[in-house]
Amino acid sequence: MILGDLFQKNRRTEPVSIYWLRVFVIILLLAILIGYILLISLDIYNDQPIIKNSFIEETSFLVPAVSIVFINKTRISCFFEYANNGTREYDKNCLQYISQPIEPDNNGYYHGEFFNNSFENNLMFSAKLNGGLSSLGFMFYLDNNNNNNDSIPIGFDLVNKELRSSHELFIGVYEMIPNSTIILNGYNFNDRNTYRIKIKRRLKEVMMPSWKNYLGFPMLEKLYYITSTSETLPSLNVTGFSTPVAAIILEPESFITQVESDHRTKTILSSLGLIGGAWGIITSFYAFLFGNDTISPWGIFQKYCFRINNSVQVKLKNNFNIVPLVSHLRADSNNKTSKQILQKRLEVLQLFLSEYAINLNHLEKIQKKSNDN
Repeated sequence: MILGDLFQKNRRTEPVSIYWLRVFVIILLLAILIGYILLISLDIYNDQPIIKNSFIEETSFLVPAVSIVFINKTRISCFFEYANNGTREYDKNCLQYISQPIEPDNNGYYHGEFFNNSFENNLMFSAKLNGGLSSLGFMFYLDNNNNNNDSIPIGFDLVNKELRSSHELFIGVYEMIPNSTIILNGYNFNDRNTYRIKIKRRLKEVMMPSWKNYLGFPMLEKLYYITSTSETLPSLNVTGFSTPVAAIILEPESFITQVESDHRTKTILSSLGLIGGAWGIITSFYAFLFGNDTISPWGIFQKYCFRINNSVQVKLKNNFNIVPLVSHLRADSNNKTSKQILQKRLEVLQLFLSEYAINLNHLEKIQKKSNDN
């Protein structure tokens, strides 16, 4: 139904009361439809994203940086364990990434760091034989032997360089993400033990503010972060080295990355079906009350496209000679001429109905069967 045609009184035999009742029902149904669309629009605008979880398998991820705090002056040693063959390499390549705790700060704490800042030559935990690491170890030695206490306080914090760099680049509104991960990946160890920290990489796809989100094409930015768990192991024995007072080993827990994606359940595209269903119910109800509209065999192209509209008019004139249904008989026509015109009008009407209104395939089959019999 075309809205403009609905309010026109095309049926000359239609009573005025029915016409005005039809106009009232049309206005009422359109008001209901517009109200329904407004409710859907408000629902889309107020919809909050939910988190949709999935999993992907990766072959490597970035080794986190580490911040280490000591009460006592401590020397840090380290090792790399390579994924290629499982061999350990002590105090060779790994020392270049370590800043030793040499002098205490104003509060008397010693700070050491493990850097992994070079994005051109990143250290990677890897599941493949590509030169990546399967684990990374830190061994701690006291610079003096006067401390015979059982406890060796160590503050050990994992710093996710991927999250920090991406956060600084484009996301200032999500301040809680890096703070929460720093808290979750900070440890305080007191005993003279060996600790193993297992690291798992996770991905959060954050929906950024954009009008495309309402359409159903969200603007997502990827934030990689890590989670970790710790466990206590027997003392670490190092061949060719003295036994450390404490040791911490970092290794990946798995290479299955959990993906948390912001997802809107209500969008404009997903609501088109609801609006289309409401339109179908309204038109069906209108047809139930007032019947179907007249058949309109021409669409937008035939009626409004200039070249196509002209070609349609030419074809009609060439094939029908007169315009079907609207050309009237002249009053001065004689009886014989009137019969010829009527016959011509019937032929034109039959041709027009078969071309634009009625499918004759089934009728032709019936005629063929009748002729065969």
